[in-house]
Amino acid sequence: MSDPFFDFFNENPPATDFSQWPLWGKLDFKTYPYSERIRLPEPGNLDPVTLKTAFIKRKTTREFADRPISKATLGMLLFWSGGLIHGLFSKSGDGMALEKTMSDKKEALRRPYPSGGALFPLEIYVALFKDESGENGVFHYNLKEHSLENLPEFSLEFAKKSLYYDFARDAGAIIFLYFSGKNTLNKYGAFGYKLGLIEAGHLGQNFYLVAAALGLGVSALGGVEPELFKQAIPMEENESLVYHLAVGWPLGCG
Repeated sequence: MSDPFFDFFNENPPATDFSQWPLWGKLDFKTYPYSERIRLPEPGNLDPVTLKTAFIKRKTTREFADRPISKATLGMLLFWSGGLIHGLFSKSGDGMALEKTMSDKKEALRRPYPSGGALFPLEIYVALFKDESGENGVFHYNLKEHSLENLPEFSLEFAKKSLYYDFARDAGAIIFLYFSGKNTLNKYGAFGYKLGLIEAGHLGQNFYLVAAALGLGVSALGGVEPELFKQAIPMEENESLVYHLAVGWPLGCG
């Protein structure tokens, strides 16, 4: 029986010549080399809550307190949700760097969620509305350096205006997940879009569970005003916004 939703993903099947596929686990780390980098504090350990407790505390928050999110808290949320948690980090003069001398470099590049072909096509952007140091703006999360790349050419104002819900504008930050799928689409064809959506679901649940452990509130959001959003965070070819989440301290917290 034909299903229009899944039929789309079966179009444009991947090439059968396996030599044309990208290497398994071949990763392209997107960076903005000319952007100012804001080093995030070295991520500490999460409080020893049980997985059961995290699931019970996990809920959608739609009322946020007027309280900024610290760089340390934001860094913890990003690192434990979607960072290179299997890598070894060494301190350098100006922050942290992924240890390059690991015996198993492939293991070091794993993340806390599965990805089709180990290609990890999702990119994490942050629209930071409330920050204790006044460094609000739009940022790209640089996984290899555990840093925020400041993107002053992107518009925080349009990012906020593009949101459908007022409560989301009251959050401390919005996490935007982009599907940047060149390698995934080269390997899987249109089926790669389905893999990207599945992966976004895995990563979104991580944000919920890590936020619960940190005491943060999260609300998953389904859409934006597209024309306004294009003026906020421009998308390159083969890029799509697939998921975004409002994050902040719940009302009555602190």
